[in-house]
Amino acid sequence: MKELPEEKTLMEMLDVFKDAENKAREIFELSTAIALKYEQKLQEIEEQKPEKSRVF
Repeated sequence: MKELPEEKTLMEMLDVFKDAENKAREIFELSTAIALKYEQKLQEIEEQKPEKSRVF
């Protein structure tokens, strides 16, 4: 049966994982903000375009 690593090692791993989670959350928030910014900008551009008539 495998043994678990020492408590010190587990605590170090936990700290690394918490840091990684925080960095991932920051990247997610930044990318979401960028996506919303450009979505709004695209919507403004689309609203400014003149309507094209469709010919079938």
